[in-house]
Amino acid sequence: LASYQGDKKTYENLKLLYLNSNLQEEKSRILSALGKFRDSWILNDFLDFIMSKDVKNQDILTAISSIANNPFGLDIVWNFFRENYGNLENRFGNTSHAMSNLTKIICSRFSSDEKKKEVERFFEKKDITHIKRALSQSLEIIEINRNFIDENKNLLIK
Repeated sequence: LASYQGDKKTYENLKLLYLNSNLQEEKSRILSALGKFRDSWILNDFLDFIMSKDVKNQDILTAISSIANNPFGLDIVWNFFRENYGNLENRFGNTSHAMSNLTKIICSRFSSDEKKKEVERFFEKKDITHIKRALSQSLEIIEINRNFIDENKNLLIK
């Protein structure tokens, strides 16, 4: 709640807590909280932070998942993912499950034909051998999400 309504000072304080913590469980909770801010500058800075040496590879998924589940963060993390796809592949390796997980964490949150086409266009010129299943599942989930919204539009508007 503090991060959802927080400002840059709250953000910096949480980052310091993360950097000074020795407990992995606490670090994970803090990373999750850091992804809940509404301010786009903070979310972009947080994405830069998670790519630093201060954040372990296994913790990046927690942070990205938090941002992807934030309605203010999904488009920001999607842009980050596209702009940093090569860096992420280098960091995790293209045989790693991490790239599959990142693809699903981000892409399966979408719910429109426009976003589905955007995802397809992004991956059409990429070697997707290592994420083929995750991408296929994500595209299917996007369709399910879109169908759910279409079928329940009247209820969702109320």
